[in-house]
Amino acid sequence: MYFSEELMKDKSIKHMSKCLHAKIVSLHHAPNGCIAGNEYFAEALGVAVSTITTHMKILEKNDFIQRALVPKKY
Repeated sequence: MYFSEELMKDKSIKHMSKCLHAKIVSLHHAPNGCIAGNEYFAEALGVAVSTITTHMKILEKNDFIQRALVPKKY
C-alpha cells in the first residue's frame, strides 16, 4: 500500500477519507502491517467509530484499500 496521489486529487473523495487513508498507510509499514480497528482510527482522528466505518467503506469501494475483517475475540 502506498500514499496515492490519485486519491489526493480525487475531488469526489472527502477529506476525512483522505486523512484515514494516510493513517492506514503509515501503519501499513509496521512489521505486522496495519492491524488497527475502527476504534483505534476513531480515537486517533478524533471522530466517532461510525464515521470511520463510513470512510472505510468509501476507501474500499473505490479500491484505495483492501481489508480483511477479523471478528473480536470475547
